[in-house]
Amino acid sequence: SGENRTTMHKCYTFLIFMVLILPSLGLSSLDLFFRWLFDKKFLEEATVRFECVFLPDNGAFFVNYVIASAFIGNAMDLLRIPGLLMYMIRLSLAKSAAERKNVKRHQAYEFQFGAAYGWMMCVFTVVMTYSITCPIIVPFGLMYMLLKHLVDRYNLYYAYLPAKLDKKIHSGAVNQVVAAPILCLLCLLFFSTIDRSEVDGAVETNGQGEGTSSPPKVTRYIAQVLQDPQSEPTGDDNEPAAQKNSREMNNEGDFQSCEDSLIENEVHH
Repeated sequence: SGENRTTMHKCYTFLIFMVLILPSLGLSSLDLFFRWLFDKKFLEEATVRFECVFLPDNGAFFVNYVIASAFIGNAMDLLRIPGLLMYMIRLSLAKSAAERKNVKRHQAYEFQFGAAYGWMMCVFTVVMTYSITCPIIVPFGLMYMLLKHLVDRYNLYYAYLPAKLDKKIHSGAVNQVVAAPILCLLCLLFFSTIDRSEVDGAVETNGQGEGTSSPPKVTRYIAQVLQDPQSEPTGDDNEPAAQKNSREMNNEGDFQSCEDSLIENEVHH
């Protein structure tokens, strides 16, 4: 029981760093993470480094991870391929009928609650962290939980030996998964802070270039899209009415002359 609880805490901490935190920050290892965190020039290069945080592909990456865990991971747990390979190797190395009978009798193992809790809570934390910024991940997380429940129930009933556990491992798992909403709030904080800083930077850049502060390109684009096509400005609002009328008359005269020339050509032919 104590071994399973220690395995659960260590496995969960390792998986959270390798699956959630480091990919979200655009890093690939803990070494780069500590260099990135404790570098003396961190504050000077923070704007450059934070360009890698919360990329558009991050949501798709974690959705694909949850889908793969739901279907491929649960299928591998149901097949128990490592246990079957170990059983085949031990059975092939047995030299007598008594050894083969002993291998067949002791081919089942206890269920590894520590590793199973660690993996399941890691997927739950990923789903919880990106549930607001990427809501499409929630149905796949629910699918993972349902399939995981069915697979683990089948394995506990028919594939693994009964294990004696202390209730502390279950309460420890519940207390440990409190990190999921905390990471969700941190994700929202980083996302809103970086998004706000980018908008402010765009406003300052436009204000310096044009002499006055103007909205960012995104807001300007949305305003143009939502604008009525019939009421779009043509740039001729300041033109006098007399010039507009004369230009319209010239256009009508040109159109009439073109029409007369076409009629004459048809008559000649």
